[in-house]
Amino acid sequence: MSARAATGARAAPPENAPPLDAGRQIEKLSADLVEAYEALTLVYRTVSNLGGLFRMEDITAYLVNRALEAVEATSGALFLARGDSTFELSTARNGLAERLREDAARRLLLLGRPLFFHGDLAAEYSRPGGEPIAHLLSAPLETGGRTLGVLVLERAGEERFTTGDTKLVGALCGLTAVAVANFQHYRAVNYERGMLEGVIREIGDGIVVMGGHWRARLTNQAARALLGVADREPEGYDVLERLGTFQLSVPLGEMRASQDQSREFIAESLDRRRPLVVAGKTFQARLGTDGEPIRVLCLRDVTRQHREEAAQRDFLSLASHKLRTPLTKILGLLPLARDPAAGDALRGEAFRGIDGGAEELRSLVDGILQFVEFRQGQRVIQPLVLARLVPEVIAAVKERRPTRKIDVQFAVAPDTPVVHGSRQMLFTMLDRLVDNAVKFTPGDAAFVSLRIGPGEGRTVRIVVEDRGEGIAPELLKRLFQPFSQRDEEFTGQAEGAGLGLMLVREVVERHGGKLTADSRLGAGTTFTAEIQTGSEGP
Repeated sequence: MSARAATGARAAPPENAPPLDAGRQIEKLSADLVEAYEALTLVYRTVSNLGGLFRMEDITAYLVNRALEAVEATSGALFLARGDSTFELSTARNGLAERLREDAARRLLLLGRPLFFHGDLAAEYSRPGGEPIAHLLSAPLETGGRTLGVLVLERAGEERFTTGDTKLVGALCGLTAVAVANFQHYRAVNYERGMLEGVIREIGDGIVVMGGHWRARLTNQAARALLGVADREPEGYDVLERLGTFQLSVPLGEMRASQDQSREFIAESLDRRRPLVVAGKTFQARLGTDGEPIRVLCLRDVTRQHREEAAQRDFLSLASHKLRTPLTKILGLLPLARDPAAGDALRGEAFRGIDGGAEELRSLVDGILQFVEFRQGQRVIQPLVLARLVPEVIAAVKERRPTRKIDVQFAVAPDTPVVHGSRQMLFTMLDRLVDNAVKFTPGDAAFVSLRIGPGEGRTVRIVVEDRGEGIAPELLKRLFQPFSQRDEEFTGQAEGAGLGLMLVREVVERHGGKLTADSRLGAGTTFTAEIQTGSEGP
């Protein structure tokens, strides 16, 4: 028996009706108790079932279905608030939504309490030109001073809604309003949490949110990569245990003992196969004014910065030697060049030495400036035939080294594709490779082989081979680092600032390629560069 069937069809007795006898009074009391029991049972079931619903459409559909059943209505519609005076249909049954006026939800909600209408009053809420509504019941969804929506029910036929119906539907709407408010709050919190987690996970720096005892609660992808945590590994791992694979500037024991204090540190990987330098900071944050404090670890990969700082320190050491050598030569020869008593021959020799020292200084400064310019500048990209640059390159190298006998054998494959790139950069790449081959070939004569042809895929391969002294394996590994030379101990045997091959690698990488070297001591060195033909360039 439904709650409506228990009492909804009974009419109140007339005011002048004779008193009921004892049997009739007992019957009425029993009916009232049954009605109350049915209503309480429905309310209890509503509370229980709403607690298990976690989607808005399920919550609103449950309310409409239970309300239709409770008061034996024929159709219904639930509208949820979407801002000031704006309502959106959430759930509808049996076409009532299409028969209501567009402003019906707003007008009914302004009444502020459960009400029922009959006849002309109900028909006022019907859409013009459509079938009029005979019996209408509405109840707001309100909780905590907030109006969340309105439920509208219709009953066809002659039977009207009663006050008991409005009370029962009002109770159902009150219970549902709590569930709707909780869901909206949950959705808002979940959205903000998801947005925050999304930002944390996608940010470039590593972030780890930790609980007690340095246990991870949330780790973004960058932090997992830096700490070596597998993608599928669950949270809860010991963060300091992962930091134990690094050499820390702050002892691990000190960090564990001072969990509540902010710390900054530098961590260098102990694994030589994985060179990594990380700058880290731990601090305490609080979620809201009354929230529990949490620990946050921020990590940043500073390997490149650390490497460049080390390279800059190496450059200062190199400059103190390389730049000082020609300066010392110039300053030492100046007194002889200025001395009239030295004779023309000696003075001429002194001037030639000064010219050589000045040229060496100019070459060093040009190399440094070119390196900085390549790191910071942009170039015009254009289609180029690399073979057309080779005669200019050979002429430039021979002009730079007039005392050397240079033999460059050049070969180009007929199917070599055109390269889209920077002419200045590609000229510099070829020039440095050929000049480097000449420089490290002992004696007065230097033989260089230069071959250009198609590489793998859409690439052009450039091969420069010399018959020089070769490169030791331990130096070959760091040959392309800035300020690195074959002459690592600064013996003075190699000229320049050690930037040539670094510039070559910079050009190749900016044109989407790679640079490799192969060498044997006493037999020579071969450099191979492959660059993309259709690269967008630097």
